[in-house]
Amino acid sequence: ARFAEDLRDELTVEVVETATDLDATSGSGFAVATEGAVTVALDTEITPELRRKGLARAVAHQVQLLRKHAGLGVADRIRLFVSAYADVADAVAAHRDYVCAETLALGLTLGAPPPDAVVQDARVDGRHVALGIERAP
Repeated sequence: ARFAEDLRDELTVEVVETATDLDATSGSGFAVATEGAVTVALDTEITPELRRKGLARAVAHQVQLLRKHAGLGVADRIRLFVSAYADVADAVAAHRDYVCAETLALGLTLGAPPPDAVVQDARVDGRHVALGIERAP
């Protein structure tokens, strides 16, 4: 069980299952590789929830780049503004806690940043996203 937890965390996957009998040729939607006595199968289906999580992670990454560009320290808290197409905005809203924790945002507003914010245009999944940050007091 501990091996599965470590593997899941290291690979950033949702579920790790171990099996003693795995047919390396079965299962469409799986990428399968075998080396020696070990066979690994990865489910390659992108579910709507997995896509939303990926979009939220991509936004968090872009915010980290903006923090660096703005010269913020690693512990500086911010207020975050995200203006994006509905699918990206919905993903950020669904994973608000994750985005805020990863970017040290004390607040997250879905909408245009204020005029005094440090602003950057980014691309997430090929879509335009306007990001704004302010150092939190």
